[in-house]
Amino acid sequence: MFVTAESRRPASATQYKYIELVYCERPDIQKFIDLVDLRRIVFEFTMTERPPGRVRNHGYPWRLVDARELDRLFAMQVRLRG
Repeated sequence: MFVTAESRRPASATQYKYIELVYCERPDIQKFIDLVDLRRIVFEFTMTERPPGRVRNHGYPWRLVDARELDRLFAMQVRLRG
């Protein structure tokens, strides 16, 4: 699932508005590797540390630099919203 969203911080919590949702199947691993080599897909480290020594791992997301290249990665895509 790929999500496009807008965010804002009106008070103490971040709010998100989901713009687009795309469900994908049948990935092509070689195209994924090629896009990583070309730096068109990048890894984002999402771990945070807060006092007193608390660490939270938010997962291991990969980010597609240009959403228009999503078609290269998956043979099947269904737009659920957007």
